[in-house]
Amino acid sequence: MTWKGFSFALAACMLWGLIFIIPPSLKGFAPLEIALGRHGVYGLISCSIFLLTGRKSIRKHPLHVYGKALLFSLICNIVYYSCVVMGTLYASPSITALILGTSPVLISFYGNWMKRECSFKSLIIPSLLILAGLVLINVPVFSDKEIALDKPFYLLGVIAAFTALIAWSWYVVVNSLFLKSNPTVSSQDWSTLIGVATFFWVLIVGGCYEGWLGEAGWSKFLEPSQSLAIFVAGCAVLGIFCSWIGAFLWNKASSILPVSLAGELTVFETIFGLLYFYLLEMRMPPMLELMGIALILSAILYGINAFALQTPPTELSGKLGSVK
Repeated sequence: MTWKGFSFALAACMLWGLIFIIPPSLKGFAPLEIALGRHGVYGLISCSIFLLTGRKSIRKHPLHVYGKALLFSLICNIVYYSCVVMGTLYASPSITALILGTSPVLISFYGNWMKRECSFKSLIIPSLLILAGLVLINVPVFSDKEIALDKPFYLLGVIAAFTALIAWSWYVVVNSLFLKSNPTVSSQDWSTLIGVATFFWVLIVGGCYEGWLGEAGWSKFLEPSQSLAIFVAGCAVLGIFCSWIGAFLWNKASSILPVSLAGELTVFETIFGLLYFYLLEMRMPPMLELMGIALILSAILYGINAFALQTPPTELSGKLGSVK
């Protein structure tokens, strides 16, 4: 079951890696507009699924489940992704990836503090390996002459990236704990319910944003253009694959894996983001980045083995038995 959860987590991170390369290609659109576009698509899909197939199964859930969906959707979708986009546009994709890349370490310790599933000592070595790997991967960032504090909005981008780090780390932990304590909530139902709640926030935030921009600010959405077509296509990919399918896969993984181990696996989001970047550039990563990726992969293997060794087989099967 551990490897089943690992496969779900890996597939989710493979889709999430797209969030680092798509926003920079959506020229002429503000971070909030990209976030609203992505989650508007996610919300529409979720509402359609809810109306067509999910009404009976989702209505059986108690009221607190809907409250959690509203809270989680606000933090993990609107706040988190808006900050990610701000980080990639105002600071840089590499700086944002570096900051968010530390989330596995934060999630592992925070998750184990919230629900003790392993010794904190067992988290030290994989955490150090992950941090060392991130440093090697981002050595070019530290020497990039274009990355300077006097760059317009650079500091805002860095603050946004750290905000995204905190929001994402909090969500991964509390979402995993919620799914483990509510095994009757299926992965599909939870992904759909989060999407419906997200659409609620999109309508509220979008309405406020429209009132702030005024009629002139929305003219670019009414006039057909190549940039608008790219924006719609990008938001469709983000909303369908990164949001609904990605959330479904991650919910499956979260209900199976220990919180601290799932936290370490989120580093694959950064690795896939780098892989896509180099595929677009049509070049191989430099040796330092390959060494960094190797360190990160060794950290994941160490974490899996350490957890398996210190957990008795009967206890492990009990912990991994609930399916979301």
